[in-house]
Amino acid sequence: MAAKIGILGETSVVTNGVLTTVYTVPANKAARVRILLMLEAHATDDMNIQLEIGTPGTENTWQIYAPSDGTDVITGILRDSTNFMQLSAFGVVEEIGLNIDGNSDNYVSGPFPIDYFLSTGDTVKLDNVGNNALVDLLCQVQGVEDDA
Repeated sequence: MAAKIGILGETSVVTNGVLTTVYTVPANKAARVRILLMLEAHATDDMNIQLEIGTPGTENTWQIYAPSDGTDVITGILRDSTNFMQLSAFGVVEEIGLNIDGNSDNYVSGPFPIDYFLSTGDTVKLDNVGNNALVDLLCQVQGVEDDA
């Protein structure tokens, strides 16, 4: 069969304390993926976002913690103090009041530029260990899936 390329899995909902499977590599396939993450945290409660990528146990590949200050997170670039978006500053951006709904701040979101190589049955799972639900969330697994 032909390779599949694009958004392989995504979620906009995650239940606190419950691992949400965003993507599972199908039987007889392998995948190379990157993660796009955009979230707006609760204004008064902490958050601890964890991603398990291809791990067989409960090891977190990513962990993003923010105290109870309404920190928002994107993978991408935020406009800096000189009004530029520096490509060298591409990464995981944490900003209080980023407003990913489009009301303020200039940013470009894109997948985090690290490839993860997955085999049949490997998963990408997302968890919010914070005290309250996130206001907004988009987590995408983007990449290429092909015969193993």
